[in-house]
Amino acid sequence: MTKPPPDPWTVAIHRSDKDLLPIGAGVVIDDSLVLTCEHVVCKGGTLLDEIWIAFPKAPTVSWSSRRRVRALVHNGRPEHNLDVVLLQLDEPVPGVSHPRGCAASARTTWPTSRGGRSAFPATPTSAARRAAWWGIPSPTG
Repeated sequence: MTKPPPDPWTVAIHRSDKDLLPIGAGVVIDDSLVLTCEHVVCKGGTLLDEIWIAFPKAPTVSWSSRRRVRALVHNGRPEHNLDVVLLQLDEPVPGVSHPRGCAASARTTWPTSRGGRSAFPATPTSAARRAAWWGIPSPTG
């Protein structure tokens, strides 16, 4: 039987840097951004006190290599009643690639809620450009 390919962009969400049991899962979408469910990391719309991200399916990353969540940069619940949040990490993810969909070419477009189309930037070259695309404050100021 063939082993499935590793999913290095799949993350485990933990309450501390040492606990063994994750409280949920998420997906790496950029060097320091993780997408997950709001009900996993928030209570009453507020981010839990301490959240850590582990990379259990990344073949080159130790199970103990975790990144602390710095901020909740977008919560889909208040405006759109979506159980989704975007988390910013203290440091870039350790040697983890992004899902193929996030590395799409500039010619790839997706429909928007307003009937238009949106293109993901082909290869964002700076944190400021990525932040602008996501509509969040630039981590570089």
